[in-house]
Amino acid sequence: MPKSHDYFIRSATDFGRLITMNVTSEGRYLEFKREVHGWPVPATMPEPERRKAQKELCRDVSQFANTDGGCLLVGVDEITNSMGLHVASRIESVVQPDGLKAWIEQAITNYCVPWAFDRHLEAIPIGGDIVVAVNVEPSFHTVYIGTRRTRRWRCWSGRVTASAASTPTSWRDTS
Repeated sequence: MPKSHDYFIRSATDFGRLITMNVTSEGRYLEFKREVHGWPVPATMPEPERRKAQKELCRDVSQFANTDGGCLLVGVDEITNSMGLHVASRIESVVQPDGLKAWIEQAITNYCVPWAFDRHLEAIPIGGDIVVAVNVEPSFHTVYIGTRRTRRWRCWSGRVTASAASTPTSWRDTS
C-alpha cells in the first residue's frame, strides 16, 4: 500500500513521475487546486474574507495532517472524468509563489492548533509555469482549526468533520 511520502512532490522530476494530465486523480494522498481563494490578496479584500480564505486552506491541509499525510498541489487545475474522478487537467501557474508560501504558513500559524505539525512547501517550476506543493506529514496530535477569539474548533479528518465548542480549551491543550 502506498504511503503519503510516495506522493510528496519536491521537484519537477517528482511532478513528472507522479502527475499525468487527464490521468492522475485526486485521492487519499493527493489534492489539486487551480488557485487558492484570496491569493494574491487584493488590496481591497476585507479582513473577514481573508480569514475565511485562510481557514478554507487550513481545512485541506489539516485533512492530510489528521490522516496519513499527503500533498496539496496549488496551480494544477482539475476536471471530472467520465468515471466521476477529479483528474489533473492542466497547470495554471501560481502568481507570486514565495508570497503564497508565506500566506499559507501564516494561515497555518493563525488557524491550526497545534500549528507545529511537519509540512514542507515547495515552489516547483514545471516548464514555464510554477506550482506550489504543500507536502503534509501525518500529525502525532489532532490538528484543529479555529481561533482564540471565538474558542470554536473544528477537526477535519478525510471528509468527516467534528465540531467542538470548547475543545481544545486553550492553545496549550493540544501540544
